[in-house]
Amino acid sequence: MLDESIVKLLRSRFEVVTKLMEIKKNEGLDEEDLDREKEILSKFDNECVKKIYGVMFKHAKNRTL
Repeated sequence: MLDESIVKLLRSRFEVVTKLMEIKKNEGLDEEDLDREKEILSKFDNECVKKIYGVMFKHAKNRTL
């Protein structure tokens, strides 16, 4: 049950990120925001969580889940 919830949340997050990246592309904005990524990562002190977010960032940029 918990794993299904995690996957559901990840899919929801990915959908939002995909829409945001489409908007940025249509507006001629840079899709990659390294400062925002650093800001998000700074909220966590757990290296495992940081690695998970790093993977999420990578897949968002490649538009794969």
